[in-house]
Amino acid sequence: METNQRIYLVFAMMAFLILPSCSGLLSRPAVTYQPDSPEITRILSELRSRNVTIASMKGIGRIKIWNSDQTQTARTAWTIAKPDKIRILIMAISGFPVASLAADGQSVYLMSHSDNRFYQKQTPDANLEQMLNLPIQSRELIEIVSGAIPVRDHMASSLNEDVTSGQAILTLTGQYGRPCEILYLDSGRRNVNGITFYDDAGDIEYRVVYSETKEIDGYSAPSRMMLDNDENAGIQVDMEKIWINSPVSPDMFVLSPP
Repeated sequence: METNQRIYLVFAMMAFLILPSCSGLLSRPAVTYQPDSPEITRILSELRSRNVTIASMKGIGRIKIWNSDQTQTARTAWTIAKPDKIRILIMAISGFPVASLAADGQSVYLMSHSDNRFYQKQTPDANLEQMLNLPIQSRELIEIVSGAIPVRDHMASSLNEDVTSGQAILTLTGQYGRPCEILYLDSGRRNVNGITFYDDAGDIEYRVVYSETKEIDGYSAPSRMMLDNDENAGIQVDMEKIWINSPVSPDMFVLSPP
């Protein structure tokens, strides 16, 4: 099967991608809120302010998407505008457009350029699982791509040292007493090497590993990152060129039927 055909199969699955992710009802009692320690408060404050003045970003490069059945590689171009606008263009290696995804904070759109198929569904925060094989919401992906650090709401937190790796491990506990997010920090507790996100049942939703960054206009932007899970599914994004706070217009994030 040719590359562009395989890519199309991934995107054709997206007609119903906007269904909200659901981890089921849990019977565990809610955890009583415990304030963060002063050290954790400092760390989280710094993480929340990371790249906060980035309003928009554009990038071109490559994307690899895989699951247990196949791996697909393509050219890609991304445009984001915080907090909720994103557009992704997928191209065959030859440069021919294969599919476009856009979300404007009110709806999500998909265009298959190979056969002019078009999908649209109203949602303020699209679930991109059918496209990326991972249960990631569009707003969280926008933060990750822009180099911001998503910090989920939590009821308790703890900070420990991993003697073997030299990392600090910051665990955020959700309302049912299970981790909702674990951040892996460098020894200085200022830079994030990776993040693991969990659902309400305590199962891994996906991991983020930052492999390479670029310094652009005073910002540290991820130029290579990998998102994966325990089901042998994931994506790797390599941004060859990145433009920060370049002009964008609202109509860039809206697709129209052919």
